[in-house]
Amino acid sequence: MTIKVLNSPPALQGDPGGLSVLQQLGLDQNSDFSDSSVQQCLDEHRERIRREIRKELKIKEGAENLRRATTERRNAQQVDSQIRSSKRKLEALHDQLQELDAHIVVKGPDENEDAPRSPGSLNRTSAIQRRIAALERQLNIELKVKQGAENMIPIYANGGTKDKKLLQMAQQMLQDSKTKIDIIRMQIRKAMQATEQSEENQCIYHPNPAFTPPSQS
Repeated sequence: MTIKVLNSPPALQGDPGGLSVLQQLGLDQNSDFSDSSVQQCLDEHRERIRREIRKELKIKEGAENLRRATTERRNAQQVDSQIRSSKRKLEALHDQLQELDAHIVVKGPDENEDAPRSPGSLNRTSAIQRRIAALERQLNIELKVKQGAENMIPIYANGGTKDKKLLQMAQQMLQDSKTKIDIIRMQIRKAMQATEQSEENQCIYHPNPAFTPPSQS
């Protein structure tokens, strides 16, 4: 019996040329992640990665079941190779998913649908303020994750072999959380700067209607 090793679609295999998932999407750390079109692009790519993860998990599960039933050495080696390949792909996909999650803004219940937009600075300011509120909610979530990781590290620090693995996971979680927090704070600063700019433009183009120029005698 010959076992065919399955491969994931090339579009989601690793990072071509060493590019990060953001670079593959034509983005970088200076991109405006508060922009709705950028967020939509990230959301769509995240769903693709999640589908690919589910597919790869099924491939891995099937290979593991086959490995338990395989007695012939040659076939067992092929199945082991498939399992290792699936594990590597899953790790790469999870890394990509984690990178995307760090830049995707968590939406509140009132943001599931885009609000009607009309021309003018007032509408843009309102949209930016909603984005800042969403970023602040995401920041609070990430601060709790960071606190949880910091609480776990001392518990696992003096444990056995199993606890050492958990310690490494907690340390990695802490580092990832710190990175996400820095990114979210940077996005909040950029959004606040955009709000200030929008308000300045509003003052320029929409002077106070209550102001009445003095009459000339």
